[in-house]
Amino acid sequence: MPIARISYTEEDAWRDLPILLGAAGLNESLKNEAELLHYNQNGLFRIPSLGIVMRNVRPNPLAARRAKRVAKLGEYFRQSSAPTVRLADGFIQPISVGDLWATIWNEEERRPKDQIKGRHMGSALKAFHEIDISVPELAALP
Repeated sequence: MPIARISYTEEDAWRDLPILLGAAGLNESLKNEAELLHYNQNGLFRIPSLGIVMRNVRPNPLAARRAKRVAKLGEYFRQSSAPTVRLADGFIQPISVGDLWATIWNEEERRPKDQIKGRHMGSALKAFHEIDISVPELAALP
């Protein structure tokens, strides 16, 4: 069955940000310091004073499943010491309110693309290949 496309604009992502901040137990006024890092189908917002990034998922019939899967993978990668950005501590992930879903991540140092070298990617890729992915919980992810 095809998934209906739901229009979700950058303005919608900004509108939903304080709602999701509140659902995460954070002050909704943090929206005022938020910086939109990226918008495509999801909003990626940096909250500098907390050192976190919130990824708002575009509302659609698959949003809950995808947000839960991302949170589960994030937790697995933390436990596996995978070289990835970490889910932020102190939150029950994913965050949800109504049909809105989000995950909250630790902010990492950003490097300009021209400063990322093959050795950075190579060491991360090598570490990923060393992770045991035969865990039944991951195999069962939709």
